[in-house]
Amino acid sequence: MLKFFSRVLEFLTVSLCTMPKTRVSKGSSEEIENEQSKGFKMIEKQLKEGFAAVLQTIEGLKTENIRANSRLKVLKSKEEASSAQILELRQANETVEIRQRKCNLVIVGLTEARAETQEQLRESLMFLFRDSLEIKNVEIPIYLCCRFGNRLDSSRNDKYWDKPLNIRVHLQDESDRNRIWRSRGLLHDKKLPVFANEDLPFSALEKRKVLRQKAGMARSNGKQVKWAGNKLIINGS
Repeated sequence: MLKFFSRVLEFLTVSLCTMPKTRVSKGSSEEIENEQSKGFKMIEKQLKEGFAAVLQTIEGLKTENIRANSRLKVLKSKEEASSAQILELRQANETVEIRQRKCNLVIVGLTEARAETQEQLRESLMFLFRDSLEIKNVEIPIYLCCRFGNRLDSSRNDKYWDKPLNIRVHLQDESDRNRIWRSRGLLHDKKLPVFANEDLPFSALEKRKVLRQKAGMARSNGKQVKWAGNKLIINGS
């Protein structure tokens, strides 16, 4: 639009400079007025045509803007629907993972032998269940067990082995897992540096971390805190 008005101004300047110059001595004042009137009418016509073109352009831009806003609303609606679908899929995937790990536990802090074999690891776990957790009358079969990560160099110094790798234990039955889970308090009572944790996917662990922080703040404010599965209950609600 600025370009258009610049061109109009340029046109006016040129038109006024190039208007026929009539000498008063050779013509009447009426002829001079007629020439000037023709020039101004020409300018007026050009201006009207120019403004009409500008208005038409503005209307076209308005229409295009309306269409663009409509397309944007459709895209936003699709984006919101996609985000909701992705969230739903993530929640469904998390639920499936939790179900798949319902017979699992993660053991933290259990001593790790150098060049530890699968059999040695299994024996260490059985000793933990039998002696530390005092589960003696029932045999707890271990379906699978493995440490997180790998020790690439068994010749490293003792400091390298000070922090044992965590262990994922997959038990054959959920009742065995629950028996160990209920007895895990004995590890604390006996002041052993070993812990039994739930085997949860990363997303669930992040949620649990936020809930723990919320529970800590509630306790510091004198409120009663209770856990019901993965749900945090503060002052009974």
